[in-house]
Amino acid sequence: MVETAARPACFPSCNVLIIEDRADVRESFGMLLSLIGCHVETAADGVEGVRKALAGHPNIAFVDIGLPLLDGMKVAEQIRASLGRKIFLVACTAYDERYGSERSRSGQFDAWLVKPVAFQDMLYWLNAACMSVN
Repeated sequence: MVETAARPACFPSCNVLIIEDRADVRESFGMLLSLIGCHVETAADGVEGVRKALAGHPNIAFVDIGLPLLDGMKVAEQIRASLGRKIFLVACTAYDERYGSERSRSGQFDAWLVKPVAFQDMLYWLNAACMSVN
């Protein structure tokens, strides 16, 4: 039998929001997270992302920084203003790590991933966010 990545029992109770303007990235990560039992919502721009976060109260949101209508930093700012630390926010960006570490010091994001994002990295932060659910 082939071993697969550990799947914590909390994944089925974990609500995930993916805010990403590239349809292929948004849909592929959404599909992968659904396959491991997550409830997944997606948004194609920052305005829709904020609306879905405030309406759905996800446990974790993966937020692209270069979003149309409202950039990822503003998305995080608005979500934090309403939900505080009740949501785990992960920035996903093609900007280099120095940019990420400098910007993440603002306190809006709990983690920062540089694209292309490895699915294992998403699972790591998903596990961290879901542990507070159960």
